[in-house]
Amino acid sequence: MHQRARTRSDLAMTKGKHLLTFVVAFTLSEFQSPHSFSSEIKAGQAEYENKCAACHGKDGSGNGPVAPALRRQPPDLRLLTRNNRGVYPAEVLRGIVDGRRSLRAHGNYEMPVWGRETSPGGTDISTNERIAAIVEYLRSMQIK
Repeated sequence: MHQRARTRSDLAMTKGKHLLTFVVAFTLSEFQSPHSFSSEIKAGQAEYENKCAACHGKDGSGNGPVAPALRRQPPDLRLLTRNNRGVYPAEVLRGIVDGRRSLRAHGNYEMPVWGRETSPGGTDISTNERIAAIVEYLRSMQIK
């Protein structure tokens, strides 16, 4: 009987340790920088900083160094999900970046920063991967 009680106690302690480990790991992940998730997001961050941050700002808030010279303030890209009823508009963003969906501020599909490299008929795998990386990077910066 004593051995059985000890086994139950050991089992309860082991479960408690696993639960504590899970809670600590989950809590730490909540405080982790949103930009440290994956190599795709890191690649997206590099593309974003190279092609988008001048207008949209390094943090996506619309305060890039070029923003004051623009007629319209660039939108806060961190609020895309919030402004879309809680749904991240990934496909809309892909269309904007690859030129299928035009925005007046970006011009036509030959957006100055992207040019023909992302025209709808001429995308290649590496370009598609770069677009996907930017879309995922933008997803990672959303304010909840």
